[in-house]
Amino acid sequence: MKAAISTLLGFIGATMAFECNPRHQPTARYTNEQEPRNVLSRSGISVNLGCKDRNANVDQTCLTGMEVSTVNAVVGLQSMLGSGCPVVVTGAAEIYPHGKTSLHALGQAVDLRMKACLTNYIQKNMRGPSTTSSGQKYWVSSAGNFYLNEGNHWHVQYCQN
Repeated sequence: MKAAISTLLGFIGATMAFECNPRHQPTARYTNEQEPRNVLSRSGISVNLGCKDRNANVDQTCLTGMEVSTVNAVVGLQSMLGSGCPVVVTGAAEIYPHGKTSLHALGQAVDLRMKACLTNYIQKNMRGPSTTSSGQKYWVSSAGNFYLNEGNHWHVQYCQN
C-alpha cells in the first residue's frame, strides 16, 4: 500500500491523482443519468444538482459515464455511515470544471459534501493523514481508495473493481 501512496501521478486541476495498486481496471459505465441517480437515491444518497449536459460549462453534477463500481462504492460508504449521516454527491462525471481526461470524467472519482460525520468516519477508520505536496491531507481506506480533503468537499478516488 505504501507504494500506491507514493506513486503520485500528479495534479488534475487542483485534485491529486493517485495510481491505484493494483492498477484500476475500468468497469461498466452508466449510459444515462437516471439509473445511477436511482441507485444512489434508494440508498439515501442525494446529488446536489441536476445535469444538463456533462460537457457544458455550467454548475451541475452529472452521473452519466460513472463506473458502476464507483456508484456501488458510494453506496457501500453510505451503508457504513448509516442513515444518520446522509452522503451528498457534489461532483461526479461532468467534464467542467474537471477536464476530459480527469478521474471524474472517467467515472472513477466523486466529490462528497463535507460533513462532520463523514470526516469523523474517514479519520477514524482509514489510514492517515498523509499530506500531498500542495499541503492537502488525505486518507486511504483498507481497499486502497483515496479520500482527499479539499477543504469544502472530499474528493474520493475509488480504486477497487
